[in-house]
Amino acid sequence: ARLRGSVAGGPSRAKSDIQSEAKKAVADAFAGGAARATVVLPGGAGKTVLGLRVGEDVLGLRVAEDALRGGATVMVLLPTRHLVSQTWSEWRRFRAGEPWESLAV
Repeated sequence: ARLRGSVAGGPSRAKSDIQSEAKKAVADAFAGGAARATVVLPGGAGKTVLGLRVGEDVLGLRVAEDALRGGATVMVLLPTRHLVSQTWSEWRRFRAGEPWESLAV
């Protein structure tokens, strides 16, 4: 599901409002049977944190079935080393003190 343009905003909209609306659009896409979703937002809109929150939601939906297999996995593919570094740093900051593993190649 492509969500391009589904989140309207401007300078007066709070970043958390934009992220909430985008997160709901992704959840709706997955609930509607989509296997993947793409969110396109401007720089500074909080895509890195949005990715973390969507990952948490995906894991939350699958916790029961994955508990039998020993855990759940979310794979995030990023096109540049800069974005890998940014994402890793932000996710570590938001998930400090919680057990999780990461691998960057």
